Amino acid sequence: MIFLGGINGVDKNTLLKQIKNKININYYKGGDLIPHIISKVVNPYTKSFYDDQLLLVAAIKDIKDKDFIFSGHFCLLNETGDIVKLPITTFEQMPIEQIFVLTEDPMQIINRVQKIGKRKYTERFVKEFQDAEVLYAKQIAKLKNVKLQLITNIKPIIDYYASKK
Repeated sequence: MIFLGGINGVDKNTLLKQIKNKININYYKGGDLIPHIISKVVNPYTKSFYDDQLLLVAAIKDIKDKDFIFSGHFCLLNETGDIVKLPITTFEQMPIEQIFVLTEDPMQIINRVQKIGKRKYTERFVKEFQDAEVLYAKQIAKLKNVKLQLITNIKPIIDYYASKK
C-alpha cells in the first residue's frame, strides 16, 4: 500500500485521477472507506479521531487489492481549528510500503479551500499545517522503515510502480 498524504485543499483527488489514467491501480480515500467516517471527513474539523481510526484500519485490512494507493492525512484539524496528529497506532497497523506527501504553494491551497466554501486560512496557517503534515509523515516513515517522498505531481508515483515491475 502506498500512503498518499497531504492536507485538505492540496488536491489529492486530482492527482489520484491522473494516476488512475496512467496506470491500472485502485485508490481509496479515507473518507470513502466506511460510511461512519464520511460524515466526519466531509467536515474535517472533528472532535475525536480514535474510534474512526480503528474502523479505518479495519477497512484497509479488508481491501483485497495487492497494490493500491490510500489517500489520507497524517494531521487534521479539531473542532477548534487546532492541528492534531492522528494516533500513531493507526499507522502502526497499516501495511504501508511507501509514503508520498503531496505539497502545494499555500496560496493555491487557500484559493481551493475558499472556492469550496470551507474555512478561511491564512498563508501562515497553511504553511504551519503543511509543515506539521510533512514532519509527522517523516516520523511515521521512520517508524515503519519506509521511504518518504515529497511530491508536487504524479511522476514519482508512476516511477515507483514502474520500478516494482
